[in-house]
Amino acid sequence: MIVHSDEINQYLDDFYNGRISMGLGIDVPYLDNRLRYKQGQFNVILGLPNVGKTDWAIWYFWKLSQKHGLTHIAWTGENKAGTSVRRLIQYKTGKYINQMPLSEVYRHSTEIQQYFKFVSNKGFYTPEQLFDLFRSNKTHNCFIDPFTGLNKKHEWASNIDFLNDCRNHCSQTNQTIYLSQHPNAEGQRRILNKGEYSGYIDSPMPSHAEGGAGFFNRADDFIVVHRYVGHPVLGKITQIGIRKIKETETGGEPTDIAAPLDFDFNNGLGYKEWGASPLANETNLNGLHHGGYAQQPEEEPPF
Repeated sequence: MIVHSDEINQYLDDFYNGRISMGLGIDVPYLDNRLRYKQGQFNVILGLPNVGKTDWAIWYFWKLSQKHGLTHIAWTGENKAGTSVRRLIQYKTGKYINQMPLSEVYRHSTEIQQYFKFVSNKGFYTPEQLFDLFRSNKTHNCFIDPFTGLNKKHEWASNIDFLNDCRNHCSQTNQTIYLSQHPNAEGQRRILNKGEYSGYIDSPMPSHAEGGAGFFNRADDFIVVHRYVGHPVLGKITQIGIRKIKETETGGEPTDIAAPLDFDFNNGLGYKEWGASPLANETNLNGLHHGGYAQQPEEEPPF
Protein backbone atom coordinates (compact mmCIF):
# COMPACT_ATOMS: atom_id res chain seq x y z
CA MET A 1 0.00 0.00 0.00
CA ILE A 2 1.33 3.40 -0.99
CA VAL A 3 1.04 6.14 1.62
CA HIS A 4 -1.34 8.81 0.39
CA SER A 5 -0.01 12.35 0.10
CA ASP A 6 -2.79 13.57 2.43
CA GLU A 7 -1.33 11.48 5.26
CA ILE A 8 2.14 12.87 4.64
CA ASN A 9 0.89 16.44 4.43
CA GLN A 10 -1.11 16.02 7.65
CA TYR A 11 2.07 15.00 9.48
CA LEU A 12 3.99 17.94 8.01
CA ASP A 13 1.19 20.32 9.01
CA ASP A 14 1.06 18.89 12.55
CA PHE A 15 4.83 19.11 12.94
CA TYR A 16 4.98 22.64 11.53
CA ASN A 17 2.27 23.83 13.92
CA GLY A 18 3.65 22.08 17.01
CA ARG A 19 0.90 19.47 17.26
CA ILE A 20 3.21 16.46 17.54
CA SER A 21 2.82 15.12 21.08
CA MET A 22 5.86 14.67 23.28
CA GLY A 23 6.60 11.28 24.78
CA LEU A 24 5.49 10.61 28.34
CA GLY A 25 7.65 11.43 31.34
CA ILE A 26 7.41 10.29 34.96
CA ASP A 27 8.02 13.64 36.72
CA VAL A 28 11.69 12.85 37.23
CA PRO A 29 13.46 15.52 35.12
CA TYR A 30 16.78 13.73 35.61
CA LEU A 31 15.37 10.88 33.48
CA ASP A 32 12.62 12.65 31.52
CA ASN A 33 15.15 14.91 29.81
CA ARG A 34 16.75 11.81 28.31
CA LEU A 35 14.03 9.16 28.04
CA ARG A 36 10.35 9.40 27.10
CA TYR A 37 7.80 6.65 26.74
CA LYS A 38 6.28 6.60 23.25
CA GLN A 39 3.39 4.44 22.13
CA GLY A 40 3.97 1.89 19.39
CA GLN A 41 7.75 1.67 19.72
CA PHE A 42 10.15 -1.27 19.88
CA ASN A 43 12.78 -0.70 22.58
CA VAL A 44 15.69 -2.75 23.92
CA ILE A 45 17.16 -2.89 27.44
CA LEU A 46 20.67 -4.39 27.55
CA GLY A 47 22.55 -5.38 30.68
CA LEU A 48 24.74 -7.98 32.33
CA PRO A 49 23.13 -10.67 34.51
CA ASN A 50 22.26 -9.55 38.05
CA VAL A 51 22.52 -5.78 37.49
CA GLY A 52 18.81 -5.10 38.06
CA LYS A 53 17.40 -4.81 34.54
CA THR A 54 14.05 -6.29 35.52
CA ASP A 55 13.80 -4.35 38.79
CA TRP A 56 14.55 -1.03 37.13
CA ALA A 57 12.22 -1.74 34.19
CA ILE A 58 9.19 -2.61 36.30
CA TRP A 59 9.88 0.44 38.51
CA TYR A 60 9.87 2.61 35.38
CA PHE A 61 6.68 0.97 34.14
CA TRP A 62 5.07 1.51 37.55
CA LYS A 63 5.91 5.21 37.43
CA LEU A 64 4.21 5.37 34.01
CA SER A 65 1.15 3.69 35.52
CA GLN A 66 1.06 6.15 38.43
CA LYS A 67 1.43 9.19 36.23
CA HIS A 68 -0.47 8.20 33.09
CA GLY A 69 -2.51 5.08 33.89
CA LEU A 70 -0.53 2.92 31.46
CA THR A 71 -1.07 -0.83 31.55
CA HIS A 72 1.54 -3.53 31.04
CA ILE A 73 1.86 -7.23 30.30
CA ALA A 74 5.15 -8.88 31.22
CA TRP A 75 6.76 -12.22 30.58
CA THR A 76 9.67 -12.43 33.00
CA GLY A 77 11.11 -15.86 32.37
CA GLU A 78 13.72 -15.56 35.13
CA ASN A 79 11.47 -13.98 37.79
CA LYS A 80 8.25 -15.20 39.36
CA ALA A 81 5.21 -12.96 39.06
CA GLY A 82 4.97 -12.91 42.86
CA THR A 83 8.49 -11.51 43.11
CA SER A 84 7.65 -8.71 40.69
CA VAL A 85 4.42 -7.85 42.51
CA ARG A 86 6.29 -7.80 45.83
CA ARG A 87 8.76 -5.34 44.32
CA LEU A 88 5.91 -3.21 42.98
CA ILE A 89 4.17 -3.13 46.38
CA GLN A 90 7.43 -1.90 47.93
CA TYR A 91 7.86 0.73 45.20
CA LYS A 92 4.27 1.85 45.76
CA THR A 93 4.35 2.04 49.56
CA GLY A 94 7.99 2.62 50.44
CA LYS A 95 7.68 -0.27 52.91
CA TYR A 96 8.66 -3.93 52.95
CA ILE A 97 5.65 -6.22 52.78
CA ASN A 98 6.45 -7.80 56.18
CA GLN A 99 6.05 -4.32 57.71
CA MET A 100 2.32 -4.19 56.94
CA PRO A 101 -0.71 -6.38 57.66
CA LEU A 102 -1.32 -9.14 55.13
CA SER A 103 -4.70 -7.59 54.30
CA GLU A 104 -2.88 -4.42 53.24
CA VAL A 105 -0.47 -6.43 51.12
CA TYR A 106 -3.41 -8.01 49.30
CA ARG A 107 -5.06 -4.62 48.78
CA HIS A 108 -1.94 -3.16 47.20
CA SER A 109 -1.54 -6.29 45.09
CA THR A 110 -5.09 -5.92 43.77
CA GLU A 111 -4.48 -2.27 42.88
CA ILE A 112 -1.21 -3.06 41.14
CA GLN A 113 -2.82 -5.82 39.09
CA GLN A 114 -5.14 -3.22 37.57
CA TYR A 115 -2.03 -2.12 35.69
CA PHE A 116 0.14 -5.24 35.42
CA LYS A 117 -0.54 -8.68 33.98
CA PHE A 118 2.09 -11.40 34.16
CA VAL A 119 2.55 -14.32 31.80
CA SER A 120 3.46 -17.49 33.71
CA ASN A 121 7.16 -18.25 33.59
CA LYS A 122 6.40 -21.96 33.82
CA GLY A 123 5.78 -22.04 30.08
CA PHE A 124 8.33 -22.07 27.24
CA TYR A 125 6.89 -19.58 24.76
CA THR A 126 7.56 -18.93 21.12
CA PRO A 127 7.55 -15.27 20.05
CA GLU A 128 4.31 -15.90 18.19
CA GLN A 129 2.62 -17.18 21.35
CA LEU A 130 3.70 -14.09 23.28
CA PHE A 131 2.55 -11.77 20.50
CA ASP A 132 -0.88 -13.47 20.58
CA LEU A 133 -1.08 -12.94 24.36
CA PHE A 134 -0.01 -9.32 24.01
CA ARG A 135 -2.56 -8.67 21.28
CA SER A 136 -5.45 -10.28 23.14
CA ASN A 137 -4.74 -8.41 26.39
CA LYS A 138 -4.64 -4.95 24.77
CA THR A 139 -2.23 -3.34 27.20
CA HIS A 140 -0.22 -0.27 26.34
CA ASN A 141 3.16 -1.85 26.98
CA CYS A 142 4.62 -5.36 26.63
CA PHE A 143 7.79 -6.63 28.31
CA ILE A 144 9.82 -9.62 27.07
CA ASP A 145 12.45 -10.60 29.64
CA PRO A 146 14.86 -12.05 28.55
CA PHE A 147 15.28 -12.55 24.81
CA THR A 148 17.31 -15.74 25.21
CA GLY A 149 14.50 -17.35 27.21
CA LEU A 150 12.26 -17.51 24.15
CA ASN A 151 11.53 -20.79 22.40
CA LYS A 152 13.20 -19.96 19.09
CA LYS A 153 16.36 -20.60 17.12
CA HIS A 154 19.06 -18.18 18.19
CA GLU A 155 20.85 -17.58 14.93
CA TRP A 156 21.26 -14.58 12.68
CA ALA A 157 18.40 -15.23 10.23
CA SER A 158 15.98 -16.19 13.00
CA ASN A 159 16.91 -13.08 14.98
CA ILE A 160 16.24 -10.83 11.99
CA ASP A 161 12.83 -12.46 11.55
CA PHE A 162 12.12 -11.90 15.25
CA LEU A 163 13.08 -8.22 15.03
CA ASN A 164 10.87 -7.75 11.99
CA ASP A 165 8.00 -9.47 13.81
CA CYS A 166 8.48 -7.18 16.84
CA ARG A 167 8.35 -4.06 14.73
CA ASN A 168 5.40 -5.40 12.77
CA HIS A 169 3.52 -6.15 15.99
CA CYS A 170 4.11 -2.62 17.27
CA SER A 171 3.02 -1.13 13.96
CA GLN A 172 -0.17 -3.19 13.73
CA THR A 173 -1.31 -2.95 17.36
CA ASN A 174 0.32 0.33 18.48
CA GLN A 175 1.52 -1.51 21.56
CA THR A 176 5.02 -0.72 22.78
CA ILE A 177 7.49 -3.58 23.33
CA TYR A 178 10.47 -3.49 25.69
CA LEU A 179 12.89 -6.38 25.14
CA SER A 180 15.46 -7.31 27.79
CA GLN A 181 18.80 -8.73 26.63
CA HIS A 182 22.10 -9.93 28.01
CA PRO A 183 25.42 -9.09 26.36
CA ASN A 184 27.37 -11.73 24.48
CA ALA A 185 30.49 -13.42 25.83
CA GLU A 186 32.74 -10.57 24.69
CA GLY A 187 30.55 -8.06 26.49
CA GLN A 188 30.79 -10.08 29.70
CA ARG A 189 34.60 -10.20 29.55
CA ARG A 190 35.20 -6.43 29.54
CA ILE A 191 37.17 -6.33 32.79
CA LEU A 192 38.54 -2.89 33.64
CA ASN A 193 42.25 -2.99 34.41
CA LYS A 194 43.02 0.46 35.78
CA GLY A 195 41.57 3.18 37.95
CA GLU A 196 38.95 3.00 40.69
CA TYR A 197 36.96 0.28 38.93
CA SER A 198 39.88 -2.04 38.16
CA GLY A 199 38.70 -5.65 38.28
CA TYR A 200 35.03 -4.81 37.68
CA ILE A 201 33.14 -5.58 34.49
CA ASP A 202 32.55 -2.51 32.33
CA SER A 203 29.18 -1.47 30.94
CA PRO A 204 28.40 -3.31 27.67
CA MET A 205 28.17 -1.53 24.34
CA PRO A 206 25.10 -1.92 22.09
CA SER A 207 27.14 -4.06 19.70
CA HIS A 208 27.52 -6.62 22.50
CA ALA A 209 23.80 -7.47 22.48
CA GLU A 210 23.41 -11.25 22.43
CA GLY A 211 21.99 -11.94 19.03
CA GLY A 212 23.87 -9.33 17.06
CA ALA A 213 24.06 -5.64 16.23
CA GLY A 214 20.69 -5.83 14.51
CA PHE A 215 19.00 -5.27 17.86
CA PHE A 216 20.60 -1.84 18.16
CA ASN A 217 19.90 -1.08 14.51
CA ARG A 218 16.22 -2.02 14.67
CA ALA A 219 15.35 -0.57 18.08
CA ASP A 220 13.67 2.79 18.45
CA ASP A 221 15.19 3.41 21.89
CA PHE A 222 18.16 1.47 23.26
CA ILE A 223 18.89 1.50 27.00
CA VAL A 224 21.90 0.02 28.80
CA VAL A 225 21.51 -0.88 32.49
CA HIS A 226 24.71 -1.44 34.47
CA ARG A 227 25.93 -1.88 38.04
CA TYR A 228 29.41 -2.42 39.46
CA VAL A 229 28.40 -5.50 41.43
CA GLY A 230 30.45 -5.86 44.60
CA HIS A 231 31.79 -2.30 44.59
CA PRO A 232 31.70 -0.85 48.15
CA VAL A 233 30.05 2.40 46.99
CA LEU A 234 28.55 1.80 43.55
CA GLY A 235 27.41 -1.76 44.21
CA LYS A 236 23.83 -0.57 44.77
CA ILE A 237 23.82 2.19 42.17
CA THR A 238 22.01 1.35 38.94
CA GLN A 239 23.46 3.20 35.95
CA ILE A 240 21.19 3.98 33.01
CA GLY A 241 22.83 4.74 29.68
CA ILE A 242 20.58 5.96 26.88
CA ARG A 243 22.38 4.85 23.73
CA LYS A 244 19.73 5.56 21.09
CA ILE A 245 16.62 7.70 20.77
CA LYS A 246 15.28 7.36 17.26
CA GLU A 247 12.87 10.32 17.41
CA THR A 248 14.40 13.09 19.49
CA GLU A 249 11.71 15.52 18.26
CA THR A 250 9.24 13.89 20.65
CA GLY A 251 11.63 13.94 23.59
CA GLY A 252 14.75 12.23 24.81
CA GLU A 253 18.38 12.11 23.74
CA PRO A 254 21.36 9.81 24.31
CA THR A 255 23.45 10.22 27.43
CA ASP A 256 27.19 10.84 27.34
CA ILE A 257 29.01 7.48 27.30
CA ALA A 258 30.96 8.54 30.39
CA ALA A 259 27.99 10.08 32.21
CA PRO A 260 25.14 7.58 32.77
CA LEU A 261 22.10 8.41 34.87
CA ASP A 262 22.70 7.01 38.36
CA PHE A 263 19.83 5.66 40.47
CA ASP A 264 20.06 4.44 44.04
CA PHE A 265 18.32 1.08 44.48
CA ASN A 266 17.11 2.40 47.86
CA ASN A 267 17.12 -1.11 49.33
CA GLY A 268 14.28 -2.13 47.04
CA LEU A 269 11.87 0.63 48.12
CA GLY A 270 11.82 2.64 44.89
CA TYR A 271 14.73 4.00 42.89
CA LYS A 272 16.04 7.47 43.64
CA GLU A 273 18.38 9.73 41.76
CA TRP A 274 21.71 9.21 43.42
CA GLY A 275 22.52 12.16 45.69
CA ALA A 276 19.01 13.65 45.56
CA SER A 277 15.44 12.59 46.24
CA PRO A 278 13.20 13.60 43.32
CA LEU A 279 10.81 10.77 44.27
CA ALA A 280 10.28 11.88 47.86
CA ASN A 281 6.54 12.31 47.20
CA GLU A 282 6.46 8.97 45.43
CA THR A 283 3.21 7.58 46.79
CA ASN A 284 0.00 8.34 48.59
CA LEU A 285 -0.85 5.23 50.55
CA ASN A 286 -4.59 5.92 50.34
CA GLY A 287 -4.63 5.24 46.62
CA LEU A 288 -2.73 5.35 43.37
CA HIS A 289 -1.68 8.98 43.41
CA HIS A 290 1.43 10.79 42.29
CA GLY A 291 2.10 14.48 41.95
CA GLY A 292 -1.55 15.37 42.48
CA TYR A 293 -2.90 13.07 39.77
CA ALA A 294 -5.38 10.36 40.68
CA GLN A 295 -4.63 7.38 38.49
CA GLN A 296 -7.26 5.09 37.03
CA PRO A 297 -6.69 2.63 34.20
CA GLU A 298 -8.37 3.54 30.93
CA GLU A 299 -11.11 1.24 29.68
CA GLU A 300 -9.28 0.76 26.39
CA PRO A 301 -5.72 1.73 25.44
CA PRO A 302 -5.63 4.80 23.16
CA PHE A 303 -4.58 2.79 20.09
